Amino acid sequence: TDSELAAIQNAFDDMAKNIENIDAFIDADLRCHAAIISASHNEFLRPVANVICAAMLSSLRITNPTVIQNRNSVNLHDAINLAIQARDPEGARAAMAAHQAHMSNVIQTVFGEMTE
Repeated sequence: TDSELAAIQNAFDDMAKNIENIDAFIDADLRCHAAIISASHNEFLRPVANVICAAMLSSLRITNPTVIQNRNSVNLHDAINLAIQARDPEGARAAMAAHQAHMSNVIQTVFGEMTE
């Protein structure tokens, strides 16, 4: 709906303007994901959105501790947001796959360093 698209856009805008404020950035990132989950109307994901966001909160504090990581994250989220705003499910799916691949690499790098 238009209000769901607005919630996603507002959360994304907050991410973009808070790149240098780690706590505000993480809050906006979580709101962005929660808004996307809610807008999906996915009967499986909506009930577990809080669990997903709690796991993301723990991860983001480790994977996004600097402005550089946040800037990269905004660029990836921008592609997702633009596709969603255009109501382009294939574009959103492709942008989300790129985001997931990037985060998989970041997590492997960060957690690999933590275990060494």
